[in-house]
Amino acid sequence: MPPFQTSEAIRPAKGFPGQMADTAEWNANSGFIQGTTLRPGSPVQVGTGERTFAALTSGVFAGILRHHITAAPNGIFDEGQMVAAVDMGHIFVRPGGACTLGSPVYWNATLNSGQGGYTSTAAGGTRILGAEFGASAAATDPVVMVKLVKLPGGIPA
Repeated sequence: MPPFQTSEAIRPAKGFPGQMADTAEWNANSGFIQGTTLRPGSPVQVGTGERTFAALTSGVFAGILRHHITAAPNGIFDEGQMVAAVDMGHIFVRPGGACTLGSPVYWNATLNSGQGGYTSTAAGGTRILGAEFGASAAATDPVVMVKLVKLPGGIPA
C-alpha cells in the first residue's frame, strides 16, 4: 500500500436539479404550486391564481423551481405547496438532450420519459429567454448548470 492516497474514488455528486450551482447573485420569487407534475429544476410560468406557478408552456416565464427539503431531488412538489422560482442566478437542471456551453436554453416537456429536460436543440422546445448553459452536458448526465439573467416580463419565444 502506498504511503499516501494516489486517487480518490469517492466524491460528492456534482449537484441535483433545483440546487443553486454556486454563490453567484441570485433571485427567487415565492408562490404556490398549481399542478401535480412540477419537480425541482422545472421551469414555471405565472399560474392562473394569485402567486401561483404552473408548468411552463407558452406563458410568462417565472423561473426555475429551486430544490426544497420537502421534495426529494427527483421528487414532485405537491399541489398548493409554497416554493421558490429562481429567475436570476446559476442553477442545476436536468438535461434532456445535448447541452452546449454558452448556447440558448430550451425546455422540452416530452424528454426524459415525459418528465421533461433542457437542451440546446430548439425543435419541440420552449426557449427560456435570458438563459444560457454554463457547461456542456449529454442527455444522460445527471445535471447541467444554467445561467439565468432576469428579464422582467420575458415571454418565451
